[in-house]
Amino acid sequence: MRLPQRKAAVLFCAAVSMPAVVTAETLDQAWETARATDFGLRSSQFLAQSAEAARSAAARGRFPSVSANGVMVQLDNAPTIESPIQDNLTIPSPIRLPLLPSSFSFPVPADLQQFDLGEDKLTQATITATLPIYTGGRLTNITKAAESQVDAAGWSVRQTEQELKIRVAEAYVNVLRAQGGAGISDREVEAVSGYVKDVQNLYGQEMVAKNDLLSVQVYLAESQQRNLQIKNAVQLAQSFYNNMLGRPLDAPVDLEPLEPAPETPGATLESLTEKAIGNRPELNNLSAQTESLRYAAKAIKGGLLPQVALLGGMIYVDLDTLEDNTIGYAGVGASWTLFDAGVTRKQAEALSKRRISSEELLSQARTLISLQVRQTWLARDEALNRLKLAQTSLDSADENQRVTRDRYREGMGTNTEVLEAETRRTAAFTNYTNAKYDAVYADLRLKYVVGGI
Repeated sequence: MRLPQRKAAVLFCAAVSMPAVVTAETLDQAWETARATDFGLRSSQFLAQSAEAARSAAARGRFPSVSANGVMVQLDNAPTIESPIQDNLTIPSPIRLPLLPSSFSFPVPADLQQFDLGEDKLTQATITATLPIYTGGRLTNITKAAESQVDAAGWSVRQTEQELKIRVAEAYVNVLRAQGGAGISDREVEAVSGYVKDVQNLYGQEMVAKNDLLSVQVYLAESQQRNLQIKNAVQLAQSFYNNMLGRPLDAPVDLEPLEPAPETPGATLESLTEKAIGNRPELNNLSAQTESLRYAAKAIKGGLLPQVALLGGMIYVDLDTLEDNTIGYAGVGASWTLFDAGVTRKQAEALSKRRISSEELLSQARTLISLQVRQTWLARDEALNRLKLAQTSLDSADENQRVTRDRYREGMGTNTEVLEAETRRTAAFTNYTNAKYDAVYADLRLKYVVGGI
């Protein structure tokens, strides 16, 4: 009993794409494997962790800080203070009498004319606590800039992951395409081999010329050569796929087949473009970078305002001449750079120019992504239309090949017509397979360009 031609064609294409192992690897499993082994993704994840650490450091800038320092020096001489008292001390007489002198002079001992402050070694230790209370918005903006960098790093990780997934998906589809092509080539070699046997039988019965036998033998040899090339292409596609997943290049590859996804109702080009503008990690990354530059410029400008902080601490000085070697202190410290030749303003201006440059890139990226969505949308539409035509062509090519071979057996057709019919049939199956996997990949890429693969 002969199956309907369309059903037979569909079953054939499913058969050439079906892996031999029941537990075939799915695309989701391939993505998970790639995530665990891709160096680029791990690198972006470490950068995200670095950005988070920088944000935490910036946020801690407003907390108190405690520092300690000390010094121990050897002096060439012990420090001394010269007394204003000279060799003789003259004291006026409090009583003015004729018989008494108006003043009295006493010799001053040498140890009262010069005082030693300590030894010729000096040791000092200081502990200082500082708490910023006003920085002109510098610390606040530094923290916001670091938070924007965290957002940018997170979007960068997502972008790297999305790019990895579309590359794996492309390799996955290429393996299916190559395996499908190998199946078609195997079927062609098998069909032509059977036809060669038919011609040999007819030639043995002297019903066809030797030229017919030679023609089909040449055609079979060419089919076998193409089969070798296609099998090699399968090996290359599988090796590239294994490399993407961090596996040995010669590891066996058994993949779950994919089918074109049905069209989503209400998914218009305009709605997908709008969704892409909001979801694409590249745009969100650039936007976060722009915000970070804006806050960084404000932080630098904050340095032009007074910087006020609470101060407190203790000082220890190792001097025998001091009654109390430990001195505590507390107060308010302030600093204000009144003139720096415009260095700070130019630094802020440099960041502002970079922010404007980033905004220009952001505008350009929106335009390019809109174009990318449109191109992918049109490519998907083209592939789906080609797939419909290829399905119709399969029926005609299969029926044409059957009728032509029947006519040749009955002596009503030529060998050339049979070979041409076989060529058209193989081309029809090849066009169907290519259209199918073009549509599958276009579906995946459309999800990627919209930002949600």
